[in-house]
Amino acid sequence: MDHAVILVKEDGGYMERYVESPIQSLISLFQASSNVDTLRLDSETIQILDDMSDFLEQQPSPFTRLKSLIVKADSIPYALASYFLKGSSGVKPRIEFP
Repeated sequence: MDHAVILVKEDGGYMERYVESPIQSLISLFQASSNVDTLRLDSETIQILDDMSDFLEQQPSPFTRLKSLIVKADSIPYALASYFLKGSSGVKPRIEFP
């Protein structure tokens, strides 16, 4: 779902308003951060993203300049690593663990 529809009462009537879903908001944040060359993910962030990894895996990665993915956890699910790394063409990004 790209958005949700809410009804807002205005001027005696109701108007439809579209708001982004939490997933779409996250994708928008990633797109706004697309020029980063280093990305750090902590274990809590990885857990949250893992819940939506099936969705992320189907999306193009906006991180076209990513050179380093720093994981502040013992591991990262393959689907998440794939999402973050598949946008960086021509460069082999490295994954660092603590």
